[in-house]
Amino acid sequence: MDEKKKSDEFRELTEELTGLESNKVINTLKGLTVRPGVVIEYYLKGGRKRFLSPVIYFFALLTLHYFLLSLTGFLDHFLEIQVERVALAFGQDESLEDHQLEMVVNQFSGFITFFMSEIGQKLVALPLAIVLVWLIYRRKKSGFKPHIWLALYTFGHISLFGMVIALFWNVGLTVAAVNFLTMLFSISYWIFATGQFYKLSIWRAIGFGFLFYIVYLILFTLVGGIVGVYLGIQIAMELG
Repeated sequence: MDEKKKSDEFRELTEELTGLESNKVINTLKGLTVRPGVVIEYYLKGGRKRFLSPVIYFFALLTLHYFLLSLTGFLDHFLEIQVERVALAFGQDESLEDHQLEMVVNQFSGFITFFMSEIGQKLVALPLAIVLVWLIYRRKKSGFKPHIWLALYTFGHISLFGMVIALFWNVGLTVAAVNFLTMLFSISYWIFATGQFYKLSIWRAIGFGFLFYIVYLILFTLVGGIVGVYLGIQIAMELG
């Protein structure tokens, strides 16, 4: 009897985590595609049996996203391009010797690799984005939780479609084209989802959406600048 009870509990836990119970996966995918505002609002009001948890949805898709991009070689190719750009930028500094240039490139490459990695997205990009969502949209919804659920659901869905777009790299689409299409979809879906959830007019949704991405880009640049200064100090100390 105890073994059957444990088996039933394990099955229920598995169904809850995977979303197999009550077609949660299908409901969540379909709902977030056509009516994201309704899904998020429904979950906030206690609709746990119909949709996947935003936490599970985001982290599962982020992990799948990086797994598939690594498997296809897209992620490695993308990072190689970024490293080449760093090497080209610092290579123009004639005051740097070859071993110094190599050290600088290695340091910046490590930062870029970390920030673009799954861990970097979880530890740096996600918290930064959530705080920014709250700051920009806080007057539209009270509390902090609605903004967190919106961010997790929306970023998770963006990861899903970004992953699909990136797969076209294997059939000839350039990295630049993949990045452009991914950014275009990200902004468009963000405007669509936030417009529904916060009940904004189309023009206000567009305005807030572009404000979010512009400020996020500025913050990303500031973080990169701070890291650059830190790495510069470390390199200077190592070089004596």
